[in-house]
Amino acid sequence: MSNQLNILGSRYNVAVSRIPPRRDCSGRDILTFGQLVGCMAYGSSERNHARSIGSQLKSIQREQENLYDRLATVPPYVDKNVYQVYSFTEYDIEAVKEAKYEVFQMKENKFYKNSIVIKEQKKFLSADNIRNDDKDYSSLIAKYKDQNEIVSWQKKRMKDLKITNIQSEIEKQFNNNEVINKSELLANLNIKSESGSSSSGISSETFTKKKKTKIIDDIRFNSVVVVTTERGLGSGFFVDSNKILTNYHVVENSSVISIKDKKGKTSSAVLLKKDLNRDLALLQTNMTGQPVQFMTEPLSVGMEVQALGHPRDLQFSLTGGIVSGVRKMSSIYSATNDANILFIQTDAAINKGNSGGPLFHKNYVVGVNTQGLAKDETEGLNFAVHVDEIQKFLRN
Repeated sequence: MSNQLNILGSRYNVAVSRIPPRRDCSGRDILTFGQLVGCMAYGSSERNHARSIGSQLKSIQREQENLYDRLATVPPYVDKNVYQVYSFTEYDIEAVKEAKYEVFQMKENKFYKNSIVIKEQKKFLSADNIRNDDKDYSSLIAKYKDQNEIVSWQKKRMKDLKITNIQSEIEKQFNNNEVINKSELLANLNIKSESGSSSSGISSETFTKKKKTKIIDDIRFNSVVVVTTERGLGSGFFVDSNKILTNYHVVENSSVISIKDKKGKTSSAVLLKKDLNRDLALLQTNMTGQPVQFMTEPLSVGMEVQALGHPRDLQFSLTGGIVSGVRKMSSIYSATNDANILFIQTDAAINKGNSGGPLFHKNYVVGVNTQGLAKDETEGLNFAVHVDEIQKFLRN
């Protein structure tokens, strides 16, 4: 617009310079362009030139008004992304699962002992400290695996644990360096040699299984398992064919959970759900077991009860007593110490390793053994989570 005004100014100067000095209708000298336009010029060419300049002025005024209108619609600022440099840590993780086997082999009347390892490996790309305001946050999260996915893979059963794979690994890894004598072999196999057997060879008649004293176990142990983690050992019991109930503090912060039943069968387990207020946890496992039956009748003081579990790693032990009381107390995880969980007080011994095991009345579970008060200060003060609390946890 400024250029147009300059051009117009130059034209105006030219127009004025072309008009000879004259006087207006009142006899005054015409000194300015405005005065020139305001009266009748004497010459026709001057009048035409004045009209042309007036028309150009109006056109410029309209254009100026349009520019002002456009300027009024321009926002006071323009949005622009501002980026900030930050860093996050990327990890190349190679996770490994191992299964170890001890293998015995006989060749040419010599006995060999080896350990073989079957591995399953998987690589993960993980990262820490990715900011959620990163413009590429979604794609970065999709690219990297979080710790839960890695732990989940570690908990899954190995794919290659088949007899064909094991035999193949024995052929690859077995060597003939570690020779053992027959006595050591028998000790490892938990069998003994019959008297008078030949030491030069071995046959199916050479060995007999060790005689074992027959012990008639309480059938309720068929529902009880040993729960082992990297932090220690506790108890648990089947509430469904492949679901096990225990205390949460038994499996707290554990990445690997193992289960063993009375017959020695083992399996891994994963945490399905937890309740810190009640200190209960539900596990799922590949193993199957006999689910317990829960007591539906009211409990009364003096009722006989038995605690099943593994106190101080004395696996599949039973202690007996009575119901000393039924009362509401706070759990070990309570932040407010509110007495809002129903417990059974019993004088049946409950020690470290009993946690998570069942408290039975006859063939019915009435509670989950959870804690015993300090033995150096008290005697016979032990507690189990009441069956009503168990049922609420399993229903939710």
